[in-house]
Amino acid sequence: MFELKIPSFKREFKTVAVAVAVVLLIVFSVLGYLYYSGLLTLEKRRKDVVGIINISGAILLSEQLDAYAKLISHALKNNTIKAVVLRIDSPGGYADLVEEIYLDILELKKVKPVVASVTSALSGGYYIAVAADYIYA
Repeated sequence: MFELKIPSFKREFKTVAVAVAVVLLIVFSVLGYLYYSGLLTLEKRRKDVVGIINISGAILLSEQLDAYAKLISHALKNNTIKAVVLRIDSPGGYADLVEEIYLDILELKKVKPVVASVTSALSGGYYIAVAADYIYA
């Protein structure tokens, strides 16, 4: 004869529970990634901030120049950055690289106040500091 089978709710419940757990895991993983990468914050963004650019070590590679140029460009374009502090601990480096940084800071200085905080600056390090509005040693 025919048997009437009632669906097993235990199996369906386990399937649904696993699916919900996987979805929650994915959602929380994405939220965690966004939060720790700085793309998502739980607090309001501050309107007025001071940018800090660390210039340290000898400036000998064009990659260093590119990195400093990106930081200076970001400070120039970002409207939430109201001033910039240069933390300088550098003996300098190749004159052409140092001069490019100097000229970039002069452009930044036209738009925002720039202050140099000098730990140690020789030659090119001092040349970069001179581009700032104020120098504190």
